[in-house]
Amino acid sequence: MRAMVPKLVYNSSGVLGQNRIPDSDFYTANVVSVTKNEAKPTSWVLQLMFENGFDTRTWLDLPFDAAGGVLPGFIDDDGNYLSEESERRYSGMIAAFKSAAVSAGLGRESDEDLDIEDLVGKKVHIEWHSGRDLGERYGRVAKYISAEQHATFASAGTKPTIKSVATSATETAVTRTVPSVSRAKVAMPNNGTATETARMAAPTPSRSARKVIPTIP
Repeated sequence: MRAMVPKLVYNSSGVLGQNRIPDSDFYTANVVSVTKNEAKPTSWVLQLMFENGFDTRTWLDLPFDAAGGVLPGFIDDDGNYLSEESERRYSGMIAAFKSAAVSAGLGRESDEDLDIEDLVGKKVHIEWHSGRDLGERYGRVAKYISAEQHATFASAGTKPTIKSVATSATETAVTRTVPSVSRAKVAMPNNGTATETARMAAPTPSRSARKVIPTIP
């Protein structure tokens, strides 16, 4: 006799004794994989594994395609934002990605375009809000922090302040790791003035073979 375990069931299961949901705290986790969320053009799924073996996933959004071009819905052919909302979404996505990249040690400046898969294999430092504190089943990655911040919080015994479910930035859940199917490149400006909270500057009026890409001032 045989017992066939469906791969989706197998891949979605944790390992006994290694998938205890962590308490709310600051942690270091390894980025196991990055997978395109085919249901949403801008969405990417990051598979994270904590040092205690707990695995979870979180999301990042990017407004770029595999060649570094801007996806539809943000700017027109002249590089102008379609609306204030599109500008807010564009700048917020890049700031969120940069927060993860800086946490992973990729630096605040880059001499090259960055691929979202550059995060794979890197360690990121995160503020984790446990589901027990949020009234949820699993928990959330509230934000990415730098290695320096993580060390400071650890030495001082600082714990996260959880205000409400609404203040958590990204929803997470125990899940399976699936192979990556595509990429998105991010053009990182090298002027050194960008921050995670910076507002995007007005798009440059110049044109290129593709749509003009707004940059961070």
